Amino acid sequence: MVDEDEIEDLRNVVREEVARGESDFDEVVEAALEYLDAEDDEELRAVAREVAIAEFAAHAQAQRSWGDGPLAPDRLRAAFEALDSGGIVARADFTCCQTCGFSEIGDEVPEGETRRGFTFCHSQDIDRALHGEGVYLAFGSFSEDVAPVEVADEVVEALTRYGFEPQWGGDVRTRIHVPMSWQVRRDGDLAAYPKA
Repeated sequence: MVDEDEIEDLRNVVREEVARGESDFDEVVEAALEYLDAEDDEELRAVAREVAIAEFAAHAQAQRSWGDGPLAPDRLRAAFEALDSGGIVARADFTCCQTCGFSEIGDEVPEGETRRGFTFCHSQDIDRALHGEGVYLAFGSFSEDVAPVEVADEVVEALTRYGFEPQWGGDVRTRIHVPMSWQVRRDGDLAAYPKA
């Protein structure tokens, strides 16, 4: 028998997976079962499917109230594309954590090119943004000729152009906070789910 704690864990994982908008219905169910290390538990699978149906329906309902314009993640990606084309490597949902992000961001520079600096938010940042806490952007420079503060200023300026109100006090030891909610529209196959 599935206990209430397992159901609550399922609900939390499914809700976050649905909100991220990257996985289809079956992938969301599998992610929840994998989280509980219960891929072979058919009773839990049935419960996970029920939970996923409810969460997909709730997301579809909420999505109808978001309007047609670009959402915060769309605007963040657009700002990051502008930064990227302007010589700052910019990645959203990059790696699992800040340590891995700093370790791997240099690999994002295309071969044969040079970039002045970088900025990124990682998967744990997105998890917080799913709950309305915004994202925190790490930043730095690839060259001694470019001060990290210059990169941060450029990132703040780009975010502001794309409608954000970034918060950063000028201290290179702190990350840039971008108040936002991570809302992603589900369309096509990513919106499909079995009706209850």
